[in-house]
Amino acid sequence: MNINQKSDFYQLIGDALGYWKQDVSEFSLNVWWHGCQTYEFEQVAQALSDHATDPDKGQFAPKVADIVRILGGTKTDRSLREWGRVHDAMSTIGAYSDVDFGDGATHAAIRVMGGWPKICRTNVSELGY
Repeated sequence: MNINQKSDFYQLIGDALGYWKQDVSEFSLNVWWHGCQTYEFEQVAQALSDHATDPDKGQFAPKVADIVRILGGTKTDRSLREWGRVHDAMSTIGAYSDVDFGDGATHAAIRVMGGWPKICRTNVSELGY
């Protein structure tokens, strides 16, 4: 989201939390803004709707973490997606080319495992998770 959408976003959060009869403070609005500003307004609105209709969690007011989990998945989900990207790159790029995953944590894990060439030369069944 961009800064021009901040007032609309605050209105959205106020309306959404009003659905669960929750009061909204300036502090909580700022926490919501900082937690969700990397997503598009429409994505956050849809995630709030998804939370409201979730039969297990929808009866409780969402926290920022609930919406971020809906939009980005859990840390485990993200790590499994990234591990899948590494596997794909192993077969398409190979050991003789540099690869940039755009994620420092992925590159750190690759270094700890012995580096890119070593990972590419290891049987997939030996890599684990």
